[in-house]
Amino acid sequence: MDVPAAITDSGSGAECAELYQDAGGELGLLAGLLIFILWGGAATRKAIFSNWPLIAAGGLSIGAYSLVLVTPRYVGGSAVLLFVAILAGIRLPRKDQTAPLHNMWLRR
Repeated sequence: MDVPAAITDSGSGAECAELYQDAGGELGLLAGLLIFILWGGAATRKAIFSNWPLIAAGGLSIGAYSLVLVTPRYVGGSAVLLFVAILAGIRLPRKDQTAPLHNMWLRR
């Protein structure tokens, strides 16, 4: 990935550039979560919102660390907590609605 030159000029910008370059895998995970959330519909969104204490704890700790210092080793545990809270709430439709997708993967 190309990093804009304005980001890499200063010391703190260099740290941001490293985080920007390392975000490739997380973007794919976020896209996958978004697909499952949209596919699950209202039941999934309701189940995710029922996990609000875990989401709040993860989000607040990331917010608190971002005010002081953004380092992946400090933010990693909170990010895992957020993703687990979201993944625990995913509800997929019944098998008759997902059968075309299942058959598509079996034909490969």
